[in-house]
Amino acid sequence: MQQSVDPSKRRLTVEEFLSAYEGAEGRYELVDGNVVKMPAETATHVRIKTRILRQLDDAIRAGGLPVEAFADGISLRVGPRSLREPDATVGADMAVDGDDMILERPLIAVEVVSPSSGRTDKVTKAVEYFRVSTLVHYLVVDPATRVMTHHHRSGDDITLTEHTGGTVTLDPPGIIVDIDALWQVIR
Repeated sequence: MQQSVDPSKRRLTVEEFLSAYEGAEGRYELVDGNVVKMPAETATHVRIKTRILRQLDDAIRAGGLPVEAFADGISLRVGPRSLREPDATVGADMAVDGDDMILERPLIAVEVVSPSSGRTDKVTKAVEYFRVSTLVHYLVVDPATRVMTHHHRSGDDITLTEHTGGTVTLDPPGIIVDIDALWQVIR
């Protein structure tokens, strides 16, 4: 880990954060210039985010869609001093370079709620993610309540729909998510 910037001294820009934390152990987000360490994840959290990523990727491949699915590790710029790292994302185009750490044109962002992140995932990140003009869908998956909340942007309007089962269609780009399959991994 490079230590070109001491994060305890001042608020970081996105560029300073990326330089200072590239290759760092653990996962971090930048929130209003402050570095926030991401908490450890439970097995249920990992199972659900893996299952939804697989569904997204399989649908993209099967449909020959011109988008790409990403696991956590790639960030979204939600402000001049803020980067968030969703559990899964779908990029709006295939022009992502192998060295990129920021997905510039996200279409879909997914967060799996953990006990410590509920309010942030459900409220704060919904506002932040929709600051990104290309984002159309934000899914919040809550394993504790077995509810998936789908935020969908259409023009200037954002609608919110809660699902406990069945499927949800993410159009564009034309992906169907099987919600019941997500709950099958909860033990």
